Amino acid sequence: MMKTWINRAARCTVVLVAWGAASAAYAQKLGFVDLARIFQESKQAVVVQEMLNREFGERQIKLEQMRESGLAFKQRLENGKFSVAEREKQLQQMLAMDQDYRLQAAQLLEEYNLRRNEEFVSFQQSVYRAIQDLARRRGYSGIITEAVYFDPKYDITDEVIRILNAQ
Repeated sequence: MMKTWINRAARCTVVLVAWGAASAAYAQKLGFVDLARIFQESKQAVVVQEMLNREFGERQIKLEQMRESGLAFKQRLENGKFSVAEREKQLQQMLAMDQDYRLQAAQLLEEYNLRRNEEFVSFQQSVYRAIQDLARRRGYSGIITEAVYFDPKYDITDEVIRILNAQ
């Protein structure tokens, strides 16, 4: 009888400890940060984007002019009355223009992405430091940066943006 009572008491203790641990885990403080918003709305992100626009804007304009010129050339080729030989020559010229456009567009995209990544790496490190500092100061157990759904009451993105903008 005494053994049975001790076994029951031990089981109850285990259950209570497990229940207490589950309750403690439930009471963890979590936060959510929308990194996409930070990379769009913070002052540093806007400055980086403006710098990239200045650096690559002229080439982008020239590329757009090439595209428009190619479309106008194509329209003239479709609407014009050309001999077979002249049409073939015009078609070859249009294909060369298209190939040049695609090559320059690919080069611009590659260079832009490379520069963008270079610029955003240091900014990204600042963002993560700001998030970690905020989490430590406010006693967060964890900060989530990607979620299918989150309750807005856990969103601390605005606070992170304020911290970054103050730097």
